[in-house]
Amino acid sequence: MSEDLRTTRLRPAPTTGDIDAQAVGSSWDGPAPRCLAGRLTVGFTATGDRLRARLKGEIDMDVADPLRHVLTRALTHCGTGLDIDMSDVEFCDSCGLDTLLRLRLQAQAQGHAVTITDASPQVRHLLALTETAGLFSAVTTAHRDETP
Repeated sequence: MSEDLRTTRLRPAPTTGDIDAQAVGSSWDGPAPRCLAGRLTVGFTATGDRLRARLKGEIDMDVADPLRHVLTRALTHCGTGLDIDMSDVEFCDSCGLDTLLRLRLQAQAQGHAVTITDASPQVRHLLALTETAGLFSAVTTAHRDETP
């Protein structure tokens, strides 16, 4: 299986609440690169009937809304669900967790599943502390031996 990873660097959402069409792509050929203070990158790969999102960087209040827009758009283009790799997420606060939980609810309403396939130690700690890891089923250990 070849991976064609499309990358998006997030930037602040426009004040109108709409995200720039290029930030999520007008079709699912892959979004154009975007940057939000250089803190978060989202890449997408189609794997069979699922879509895989790979997040790298930091998720906080400043990137949560644009991330929600991008992942929500991805949900509309996935077959059975969305797999999220968070092994390279160095920081995720309650705004990031809220984004994931809302995405999960939306996915369920559409008959899809959101799975966290890999998580950094900090993300695993957040999910364990909030007892939400089980909601994303396949949370596994990241390849690094860091502590949160």
